[in-house]
Amino acid sequence: MSITQEQHQDIEKRVKDIVAGQFRVTTPYLGDPNTRFVEDLGAELDDMIKLFTKIEDNFSKGDDNFSISDQEEQEIRTISDLINLVINKKQQQPTE
Repeated sequence: MSITQEQHQDIEKRVKDIVAGQFRVTTPYLGDPNTRFVEDLGAELDDMIKLFTKIEDNFSKGDDNFSISDQEEQEIRTISDLINLVINKKQQQPTE
């Protein structure tokens, strides 16, 4: 399934909204896709676990479970990494 520009923007907004709520941040951090969770936002392990759980809950629908593997979690360093992961995983999901 390919993602339209509108879907891409929706995913980006939803991810940024979740990050903003989790870390209580706004611009300039959310405007910079290279903002790092640990170094720039002060995230700790439990913060990241909560973030990934919120992302999974937000992007799961019906019987379609959206999950982030332990390996994928370890590779997420920036807001951009997380947005790209969500987009790539959504593109891999079968269409209805």
